[in-house]
Amino acid sequence: MANFTTRVVLHDSDNYNGLHQAMVDEEFSRTIVDSETGKEYELPPAEYTKEEEHSIEHVLNSAKRAARTITENFSVLVTKSDGIWWYNLTEAPEKF
Repeated sequence: MANFTTRVVLHDSDNYNGLHQAMVDEEFSRTIVDSETGKEYELPPAEYTKEEEHSIEHVLNSAKRAARTITENFSVLVTKSDGIWWYNLTEAPEKF
């Protein structure tokens, strides 16, 4: 499976809470997990990650479906990678 990082910008709406739920419904996550420690970290605002067997185009279309539930005026950037590095992200709260 490939890893995809996706950034969505809403141009005429500030309904990012709605976007977050729509992205979760499309199986995106707002967190990443450190494979060495198992700790989970929050991604920067309006960034998402997804592990997917499908193409980058499939991931783009999935993000577009989510964004269209909020507005027709948005931008999406999808990056496919074999790893991700980060610095100083906030540790996600534990889920119960």
